[in-house]
Amino acid sequence: MNTALTYALVTAACALGIIFTFAAVAVMA
Repeated sequence: MNTALTYALVTAACALGIIFTFAAVAVMA
């Protein structure tokens, strides 16, 4: 696989994970 593509996918996954976690905390609050 292309290293740049892999890096982009990992970065996107981390960003989505952070957003999902923040949304879950906001809903629980």
